[in-house]
Amino acid sequence: VPGMKKEDLNIELENNKLSISNEKEQVENEEGGKYVRREFIYGKFQRTFNLPKNVEEKKIVGDYKDGILSISIPISKESKLAKKIAIN
Repeated sequence: VPGMKKEDLNIELENNKLSISNEKEQVENEEGGKYVRREFIYGKFQRTFNLPKNVEEKKIVGDYKDGILSISIPISKESKLAKKIAIN
């Protein structure tokens, strides 16, 4: 998400869904002589990810540096165990 500040990003986790969103609105005015020029810039994005149920929600952390957003999502140790599946 280059060009954004970390304060501009909204990251939420609800019902095993991780949402990353941003809404930006900017108005620029330029006055000169007999005219007034106004430019409106509006941008919005949202991305939602479905997470597995074995995610450790309290240990999720995020980092933002040089336009790169990194989110670490740890999975509980129980899910790392291999399971044997019987074939009928």
